[in-house]
Amino acid sequence: MPVRKKTLANFESINEMKSISAPPSAAKRRFVVLHHCFLDGKREDHFDLMLEQKSNLATWAIGKIPDLGESVSARRLPDHREVYLDYEGPISGDRGSVSRVISGTYQVIHNRDSCLEVLLISNDQMVRLQIEASSSEPDGKITQLKLDKDRTPQSS
Repeated sequence: MPVRKKTLANFESINEMKSISAPPSAAKRRFVVLHHCFLDGKREDHFDLMLEQKSNLATWAIGKIPDLGESVSARRLPDHREVYLDYEGPISGDRGSVSRVISGTYQVIHNRDSCLEVLLISNDQMVRLQIEASSSEPDGKITQLKLDKDRTPQSS
């Protein structure tokens, strides 16, 4: 079943983020959500959330794209190469294929302790994404993600 392209209005949540480096104040970096499909039937399809850093992409695997206000579990993956910001297609080594669901830019709102909050911007829509490491997981790889409407006042 093909995955329908998402807008930020119906895509909202992500918690965890110790390793993301905050860009300079007001700097925007790119993000992408890819649908990662496997043809072998041995691995479950999932979505990869990727946030651009200095030279790679901080990446989390999520089983579903959350609705606004909903929290979902995410698994921190090793950083990925920047090529995935623009790539769609098969992945080498029989690792399935990826297709873009949504992309845009993001700004770090705050990054302290085990919580990262960013503003995702796509097609003139904005949502806040929280990524929070689970305190019950010693390796910090399981996190919670949550999307909410942006409550930042807009300039007129």
